[in-house]
Amino acid sequence: MQGKQETTLRVGIVGTGFGAAVHVPGLRQIPGVEVAGICAAHLEHARSAALLHGVPAYYDDYRRMFREGGLDAVTIATPPELHHPIAIAAAESRLHILCEKPMARNAAEARDMFRLARDSGVRHAVDYEHRFTPSRLRMKKLVDSRYLGDFHSITLTVYRTSYADRLRHSSTALDEGERAGGVLGALGSDYVDVLRWWFGDIHAVAGASPRVPGDDTFAALLQFANGGIATIHLSSSSPVDLGDEIVATGSQGMIAVQPDGRLFGVRRDEQVVSELAADEAQPEVETSVADPRLRPFALLAGEWVRSIRSGDGYAPTFEEGMKVQEVLDSVRRSQDLGRWIDTSGKRWPT
Repeated sequence: MQGKQETTLRVGIVGTGFGAAVHVPGLRQIPGVEVAGICAAHLEHARSAALLHGVPAYYDDYRRMFREGGLDAVTIATPPELHHPIAIAAAESRLHILCEKPMARNAAEARDMFRLARDSGVRHAVDYEHRFTPSRLRMKKLVDSRYLGDFHSITLTVYRTSYADRLRHSSTALDEGERAGGVLGALGSDYVDVLRWWFGDIHAVAGASPRVPGDDTFAALLQFANGGIATIHLSSSSPVDLGDEIVATGSQGMIAVQPDGRLFGVRRDEQVVSELAADEAQPEVETSVADPRLRPFALLAGEWVRSIRSGDGYAPTFEEGMKVQEVLDSVRRSQDLGRWIDTSGKRWPT
């Protein structure tokens, strides 16, 4: 069933953790969208979430929800090892799909998800909600307006404490194998996506992680098609949360994004560092929920809904998610092989 602009878009949610906490209230900020059903592996979890959030139907089998729920679309907020089978079932049911990140366990699954969703004619998106934070939106506008001039380099440094324990005790425990969890997938996917969004395709990757127990730190060096480079250093084992710091340079200027979201810039011809206003043109999201992820999710989901209704939304698609997953896989592969990995598609993989 295809959603239409003049009718209510009925959306089902698979997953009662992030799905109930963020997807339900986020989707309810979008005019003409009804959260029509929610699904969990255990019926009691689905029932509790439905009662708590006022969702009219609940299920313990997503295939049954797809068959019987009268849905137009689905959001997937499960552990990443379940994204592939749920997305495939949704595409086969001709349901539009919004999937959490990391998109899949590996690039092969991501390619499969993209190709089937594309061939089924459904609108597909990945929840890279960090694109929709004020500082990231402002950075995009500055880059596109050539504030930097020709892009040269960007450094992204992240020190966090919360994700280490959160992932270690969650169903996406810190391993990079069968369950496709870990910091590289949970956090790295967002950072790789936003770098690609700002600066374009990545053609080569080198990566490393420390030879210590756990999977809460990684480093990557990225070469873009335009010749610029990026470095990412991410640790979620810090004793304190210092957040994200980003510094980008180009032929005409520099931009720094501070952990508190403030932006500073300097042009080569001015030599004066100035604070740059964050993006001011975001629509309001009215909610009593304090989760900071809600606003950017609602904005991204709104673009996904707009693409369903009119075809012109700019939510990140499965194709972009597939390319992010190829980079993540290459970080791991580079660690194993001790060399750069080509991601340009111009060479045979070795």
